[in-house]
Amino acid sequence: MIAYFGYGSLVNRETRPVLEEAFRARLTGWERHWAHRVSDDATARHCTSLSARPAATAATAIDGVVVLIEESELPSLDLRESGYFRQTIPAAAFDIEADLPVEEVAIYQSLPENFAPANEDFPILQSYIDCVMAGYARLFDTHGLNEFMRTTIGWSGDILNDRAQPHYPRAVSLSDAQKTEYELLMKQYR
Repeated sequence: MIAYFGYGSLVNRETRPVLEEAFRARLTGWERHWAHRVSDDATARHCTSLSARPAATAATAIDGVVVLIEESELPSLDLRESGYFRQTIPAAAFDIEADLPVEEVAIYQSLPENFAPANEDFPILQSYIDCVMAGYARLFDTHGLNEFMRTTIGWSGDILNDRAQPHYPRAVSLSDAQKTEYELLMKQYR
């Protein structure tokens, strides 16, 4: 059994295999950025997703999930997280409401050559934002969604509204009320 920390779309239960067990967690000393550039040469699509990195101040923290998986599932997770490098952090670094059966937790951090803010050529996909926001709203409620927004750096980057034809492979469906709520919340951070 191994564990990894999800701090973006992996928070959304709909984006993970059914049997994975996940626990809400907070990681102190790290920050989350809209700054992981993805290039999909097969589709000629380029976008920016989330990355995490050690913060300049130790008091900085981000919420997410610690997920337990079988070690045999690690290659699939590594494939999903291409363009990132996997490292491990002591499980004791996490504030979590469970006793983990592991000593370390993996976290995926953008490779240096992929770490850059969103721009017109590498926009943030609205369908990706929607997926992440829905995951935080469902797992952490309104307060947790607001914390996600507040603690994420890079909201000023270009955003591509692809809701009508989502480019994000794990896009989720939202109600009109959710779309309105998320749009109003995003305006506070842009």
